[in-house]
Amino acid sequence: MNSSRKYRLAGRLSLTSLLLALLIALGVFLRVRQYAFNRSLWLDEALLSQNIIERPLDRLLTEPLENNQAAPLGLLLLAKWSVLLFGDSDLALRLVPLLFGILALFLALDVSRRAFQSDAAQVCFVGLVAAAPILIYYSSEIKQYGIDASVSLLLLWASLRFKAQNAKSRAT
Repeated sequence: MNSSRKYRLAGRLSLTSLLLALLIALGVFLRVRQYAFNRSLWLDEALLSQNIIERPLDRLLTEPLENNQAAPLGLLLLAKWSVLLFGDSDLALRLVPLLFGILALFLALDVSRRAFQSDAAQVCFVGLVAAAPILIYYSSEIKQYGIDASVSLLLLWASLRFKAQNAKSRAT
C-alpha cells in the first residue's frame, strides 16, 4: 500500500470516528436535555410511579399493580432502586430510562461497526438512533419503551458478536 493511500485511509477513518463520536455526544446531549426539562408526568406515568414509590419491593414485584398498570419486572426493580437511592422525585424515577437511552447509543455504535462495512452506513445508523425523536422522548418517560429499544439493540449486538465468533471458529 503506497503512503498516500494509507494517509487517505487513515484520514477517512479518523473522520468517520469523529463523526460517530459527535453523533454519540449529540445523542447524549439530546437525552439529557429532555430529562433535565423535567416535564410533568402523564397520568399513566403518575399511576405507575405511585406503585413504584408506595409499594415495598416484594409487593411491587409479586402482586398486580394498582390502577390497571403493568410494567416489566426489570423496570419496576430498577426504578424502585433509583427511588430508594435518590428519593421519590420525577428525575429519580426517570433516571433508569435515561441511562438505557444512553446505553442504546453505545450499543448502536458497536452494532453499526459489526453490521456495516460502509462508513456512511455506520454514520447513518448511529445518527438515526442518536437523533430519533421518539427514542429521545422515551429516554425521559417512566415506561419501558426506551428500555425495549436498548434491549433490542443488545440482542442484535449479541447475535452479531456470536455470528462473528462462530465464523472465526469455523475458519480455524
